[in-house]
Amino acid sequence: MTEQEFNEALSLNRRPLLAYVYSCCQNLSLAEDIVQETLMTAHRKRESYEEQASFRGWLFAIARFVWLRHCEKKGIHARAMQYLHDHAETLFTPELYEEEDWKAEKRALQDCVSKLNAEDRSLIDSHFVTGQKYAQIAKQLNRSLSWVKVRMYRVRELLRRCVQTQISAKEKLA
Repeated sequence: MTEQEFNEALSLNRRPLLAYVYSCCQNLSLAEDIVQETLMTAHRKRESYEEQASFRGWLFAIARFVWLRHCEKKGIHARAMQYLHDHAETLFTPELYEEEDWKAEKRALQDCVSKLNAEDRSLIDSHFVTGQKYAQIAKQLNRSLSWVKVRMYRVRELLRRCVQTQISAKEKLA
């Protein structure tokens, strides 16, 4: 598989991967972090992918290990994690999440981001659009790394609640 084919396969599987990870952790911000780490790990380990194997299965396996590692760090009970690991294939059905649902969430997120103050919007853009690490952002803003981490957590939670509120409001109107 060429690097371009590999990157296209990663791109095609990003949304199903996000839906799977979200079903595990029930936290969109955390799911996005786990997906990002999964994609970076997959890219680093791309030589270990065997083309006769299912690419999505390989990617989901990496995500499971990233999620389990996160859970171990946070002290989540091992039996619950083992259950997710053992039943991953039956817990996730990408076909249940319609294209229109993705589009509605994207519109809601864009609207919520536009409502942020300039400093918070700049933080989001620096990290998610330009791909800067928290340490780079802290240096650029002349702030502590802790400040950036806490502020990013708060802004992401604010965005998560805003998107949920907008989606819920639209569902009630429907």
